[in-house]
Amino acid sequence: MVLLRLRPAVSFDRPLGTELCWSENQGVQVTVTEVDADGTVTGVGFGTAAIRAEYGGYRAEATVVVNMLSAEPDELVLRVGQTAEFAIYREWPDGSKTDVTAEAEISIADAAKVSVSNGQAAGLAVGETVLEASYGGHRISVPVRVVPALVGIEWDTASIRLLPGGEFPAVVRAVYSDGQREEIDPDLIHWSSSDPEIARIDADGTIRALSPGIAELSAEYETFTAAATVRVATLLVGPVGWTNEAGETISELAAGSTVHARAELSAFEPTEAVFVLALYDRHGALVRLVSQSVEASPDFAAAAELAMKLPDGV
Repeated sequence: MVLLRLRPAVSFDRPLGTELCWSENQGVQVTVTEVDADGTVTGVGFGTAAIRAEYGGYRAEATVVVNMLSAEPDELVLRVGQTAEFAIYREWPDGSKTDVTAEAEISIADAAKVSVSNGQAAGLAVGETVLEASYGGHRISVPVRVVPALVGIEWDTASIRLLPGGEFPAVVRAVYSDGQREEIDPDLIHWSSSDPEIARIDADGTIRALSPGIAELSAEYETFTAAATVRVATLLVGPVGWTNEAGETISELAAGSTVHARAELSAFEPTEAVFVLALYDRHGALVRLVSQSVEASPDFAAAAELAMKLPDGV
């Protein structure tokens, strides 16, 4: 059943309020079941009818076409080089439909952009065109849009450095034949790690560093694969101890004593870290801090020696 709303273009030479007189050409099975201010037309068969509205000697006419054809999908979006299926159906008044793709006459307005054969459309060149299908005296048009071909995928950051416990959001982009790049939804990517005990990657693209070492991460999207390398450095902090003013190790902190700490960083490529030794009072307020920046060269452990003398009254 098809519902159409018509607004006839009628000129009035007397006040509004008189009812319009509606009529239809009964050459096909179309009837007006109820007419309100808009003019609601219900189609109960397939074909074409002329709907007329009369008022005060004036007449307006509209043509109503009840199409018997439909298409799935009702719009095609193809990449250059990609093929997709489509179907043309004959609709019946009871709501059922019959696939008539093989019997319908099908053509493309611009054959340089799209080719069609046996219910399949192939993208040839970027642009827009229309697929036309005719069957039983009825026609249907399907918009077709051809977009650039996918030629690869790439990581935004192919070399990632983390410390154990660190996280990093992976971003992978699709590369198209026209040079455009577009971020891919992480949920559409298949992720994997060469060593999940060193670094793993979640379904949402979050990289999690677990232990020191090197792991290769892989992203797969459609027929393309791209890799990234994760290097997880070693970070050791401690031991922490304290001495008195004479430099002797003591078991309890006291005013005037000095706190000592050692931190080590080992990495597979130049990596910088900042170590901080902070002193807080019993109320959680910061009293003093010292910091030191260290840079570890590949396969080299850099160490930071931190010392802080406690102020009087602590």
